[in-house]
Amino acid sequence: GTNAVIELDLEGDKHLVMVKAVDQNVLTLDVDHADLLHVKRGEKVEVDIPVVSTGEAAPGALITQDADVLTVLADVLNIPEEIELSIEGLEDGEVITAADITMPEGTTLVADPETVILSITLPEVDEELEEAAEAAEEGGADAGADSVDEEGEGESSESDDSEE
Repeated sequence: GTNAVIELDLEGDKHLVMVKAVDQNVLTLDVDHADLLHVKRGEKVEVDIPVVSTGEAAPGALITQDADVLTVLADVLNIPEEIELSIEGLEDGEVITAADITMPEGTTLVADPETVILSITLPEVDEELEEAAEAAEEGGADAGADSVDEEGEGESSESDDSEE
């Protein structure tokens, strides 16, 4: 994972480290360089944890996720892989902030509690535009039928000309 703790062996001495940053070659994606952060057991570290939504919101609702990660303080050996956020049954106009999320055991929210994580909205429908689209759809179906009849009549008159 992105917040993995690694045991590094340096000339027989073992050290706990976390990957702080990775520099990759843009073309080959080979790792050119990695910055490591030395950590100790029992130490708390500040990390970004992905936020994953689960469940279904109200039918027809649009879900806008404004924040993909939350910054938390967690024990170095107990960093959660992700934070699950249930959106089951949420209705139009509901907004979930960082303060509304139940943190996994042993973690503390560091991010601003007022950070909007996601919001639920219903798509706005322009009634005039929808009515015009329906009218065009109905009119298009009638126009298509008329053009077929006209074409059919045109073909029969041409065949009448050819017989004379």
